[in-house]
Amino acid sequence: MAAPPEGDEPIHPPWYRWRWAMLAAYWLVMLAATHRPAKPTPGAPPATHIDKPAHAVGFAILAWMLAWCWCAGLPLTFRRAAIILGVLLAYSVLDELTQPWFARTCDPLDLLADLVGAAIGLGAFALMSRRRERAQT
Repeated sequence: MAAPPEGDEPIHPPWYRWRWAMLAAYWLVMLAATHRPAKPTPGAPPATHIDKPAHAVGFAILAWMLAWCWCAGLPLTFRRAAIILGVLLAYSVLDELTQPWFARTCDPLDLLADLVGAAIGLGAFALMSRRRERAQT
């Protein structure tokens, strides 16, 4: 019989891989949505008023899901949160820089909305984790 892992590596249940699959699926949908060529609807006002909130919500969900996958059974430490924010910052920059290739615009304010959303998602994950820990004690 194999010895349990030492340190801060928990033993994951069999359904653990589904978390990563759900994260990958969500991330791919987000990538496709942000690179779909913009086609304005004739007669409709531009949807610029929902652009920044949509970025923030999308990245809040992405950050929460990334923390949910990586921190399953582990605390969300400052180091883990910083790494998640760094990964999402890099993705956001790459996402914005490649959008002009698909007839979309690169907007630095979208990057800011992405980071605000990611911070909100990590904060929500941290609060939920702490509540769950308190409920178990």
